[in-house]
Amino acid sequence: MRQYFENLIEEKNIQNDDISIYIKALDSKHAIGKPKRQDYPLSKWQESAFRI
Repeated sequence: MRQYFENLIEEKNIQNDDISIYIKALDSKHAIGKPKRQDYPLSKWQESAFRI
């Protein structure tokens, strides 16, 4: 992740700008919404998107 942002900063030529990045963990409501079932099943389209 760090390398990604370093490349992005260089690409945008903003090395001398002040940059702040704030992160936080998502609660379940923000991460998956409000499913009807409370066991948080993946929907079929999401599940198939993560298969390798």
